Amino acid sequence: MASRSAGDELWARVYRWRIAGTVHTGITRVGYFLLLVVPSGSFDFQIGPDDRPRILLATFVYSALGGIVGRRHGRRVFAPVARWLDGGREATVEEQECLLAQPRRQAAATLVYWVVGGLVGAVTYYVWFEPNVIAAGTVLLGLSFLGGHAAAFVYLLVERVLRTTAAESMLSSQPVRLTILSVKNRFLLAFVFGPGITTVGIAIFLSSRASSAYDVAPALWPVVVLGLVDGYVLVALAAASVTRPMEEIRVAMKRVLEGDLHADVAVDSGNEVGLLQTGFNSMLVGLRERELLRQLLGQSAGTEVADRLVALGTDFEGVEVEASVLMIDLIGSTPLAEATSGREVLLTLNCLFDAVIRTTTDHGGWVNRFVGDAAVCVFGAPVEQLDHATRALAAARALHEEVTALRSDRPWLDAAIGVSSGRLMAANVGSATRFEYTVVGDAANEAARLTELAKQRPGRVIASGASVDAADPEERSWWAGAGNVRLRGKTISTDIHEPLGSLTVEVEDLLRDGRLSSP
Repeated sequence: MASRSAGDELWARVYRWRIAGTVHTGITRVGYFLLLVVPSGSFDFQIGPDDRPRILLATFVYSALGGIVGRRHGRRVFAPVARWLDGGREATVEEQECLLAQPRRQAAATLVYWVVGGLVGAVTYYVWFEPNVIAAGTVLLGLSFLGGHAAAFVYLLVERVLRTTAAESMLSSQPVRLTILSVKNRFLLAFVFGPGITTVGIAIFLSSRASSAYDVAPALWPVVVLGLVDGYVLVALAAASVTRPMEEIRVAMKRVLEGDLHADVAVDSGNEVGLLQTGFNSMLVGLRERELLRQLLGQSAGTEVADRLVALGTDFEGVEVEASVLMIDLIGSTPLAEATSGREVLLTLNCLFDAVIRTTTDHGGWVNRFVGDAAVCVFGAPVEQLDHATRALAAARALHEEVTALRSDRPWLDAAIGVSSGRLMAANVGSATRFEYTVVGDAANEAARLTELAKQRPGRVIASGASVDAADPEERSWWAGAGNVRLRGKTISTDIHEPLGSLTVEVEDLLRDGRLSSP
């Protein structure tokens, strides 16, 4: 025999507990009434001991038919949940809401079963025993009340069975609206269909057995009503002592989701609810510390790196990526430091690095680190960018224009820029106590060597042939080949390119028109 799917298995458990709630009510209430109360003559129904076989047979037939219909209907209502479980994927919003609504729907089906049973019982009594409308109505009312009792049991039992599955369905998202009874209403449900109905049943029984000499109804029913009202009020107060703090925490959680990390709640109880409030506030403290750490880390390493480190932690294995490195280095920093004050050097560096940060960010890169009077910028890591070379080259041209514009206030400001692309390792470098997220590899070293070479060129900007080849056609049109050079520390020559702005106007025009090949 083939094993049942996860959806079928869960439905079988739900249906078993639904039947358990119905059988519990049937045996403890209806069975007690039919087998003990009616034969003893405690009620003035025209039903005798000899009628019990007929009643039990009718009850069995109705239960069997109702069970078949109820199982098919319940299975159809449960079908979206079963499809989600058997699909092995995240639940959609509709499937999530269907799952959370199962206790209510299964309880409603149970209530309908009992109410229809009450109608059948009332008609059967009217036809088989006596045409007494009041007695038949009493049968309908009694079975309907018992249906409410059974539905309450089914609701709480099914909800408990589905609790783990409901938690799995909400891993990806929280419910968009309330689809189950609130905690307060569940308290009241337990009271009304528990001691409430039992108290009313006892009162009805005692009132029906009162003699003409001593009528207990005038004294009994006020006490019953007062007890029900007091019980309802006390249960409502007890429920409010739990639901009010929970509602405050729910509202605070909504504020947290909207970005407010100062939505602390007041701790006003020393019981379990107070522990929950304290735990929520402690969680907010941790979130604020985490956000502060992310902000500080973002200021030093960039927001993308900060988000990565917060999400993944200190991973030292690294990942190989295709990326581009842009390096910019201040020219003449040593003579500048000798000729001017330290404050002026600091202002110059901050002015340059401000332009670096703005330009790099505008082109989708991030400033990896500042090394003395140089800065290293990366495109294509930690966030993958298929057009990293295009972004890096465009940033280099824009940054050169920024440096040129800054010379109007600081004529001594000059900087060289080098760009290289290739396979790099993006990883945390250092130890578990102190580390830095960076990229290492030949392309990073080549960018540094190209920056050194750019200090000797009038255009101050050099890119490797690999970067230009990897860029899109529009960006490539802004660059011209400048020959091959043997960079320091490398054994093979490197093809280099310079922006067209570095050449004469006549040469630029010839290159852009295709009438002259790049050297």
